[in-house]
Amino acid sequence: MTRENISSYTMQISQANASQLTCIAYELWQTFMAEAMSAYESGDLPGFSQQLRKVQRVNQEIISMMNHENACAQDVMAIHFFINTRLVKSMLKQQPVDLDRVCEMVKKLQASFIELSKADQDAPLMQNTQRVYAGLTYGKDSLNESADPLGQAGRGFLV
Repeated sequence: MTRENISSYTMQISQANASQLTCIAYELWQTFMAEAMSAYESGDLPGFSQQLRKVQRVNQEIISMMNHENACAQDVMAIHFFINTRLVKSMLKQQPVDLDRVCEMVKKLQASFIELSKADQDAPLMQNTQRVYAGLTYGKDSLNESADPLGQAGRGFLV
């Protein structure tokens, strides 16, 4: 993942509520899985295992974000536990074990969470961050983003 991608995800995370954060986690899951599969296809087995460990960490983070008391969330967690077993098997065997099936499951879960996040009107989880405005100016090849400089007074620690 490039520094530009990391910066983009950081900005998205700072402005996201709980359901949007889950959607971002699914995007990260798919990004790391695509990197793992490209590493496998190029014959880089240590890179394949390293990327699968990243996928596994994101998978565990998605499980921890679920409401453990909700019956529907328990079903989603069971799917993620199955995904975790396939990731571990793939790491041990150094080859993809049902990862194509797992990717399809994650795409369906991601689509459902995207629909859920459209209805979610909660405030962002991070309270003390700058607002980011996109589209105010354009660069030669990209869209420029700028932070709200007037929001500086309430930031940081007060001693």
